[in-house]
Amino acid sequence: MKVKSGIPIPTGNAKQKYPFDQMNVRDSVEFDSTELFQKARRAAQAYGRNHNMVFVARKGVQDGEFVGEGGTIWRKR
Repeated sequence: MKVKSGIPIPTGNAKQKYPFDQMNVRDSVEFDSTELFQKARRAAQAYGRNHNMVFVARKGVQDGEFVGEGGTIWRKR
């Protein structure tokens, strides 16, 4: 292991997997896959904590109706 000095910290250019940064209050995003929805739900909670936003998630709901698969995430605040 070698200690180095003067190496710059990379900027936050990482591409986001989910569009939480583009969502306004009352916007929603739907997921067809329940597995992908569960991952996005956890990511929305973390993103919300870090950016003072609130997200609401409903499993199995798409277009306002229960369909059993996937789910929808809304930005509440």
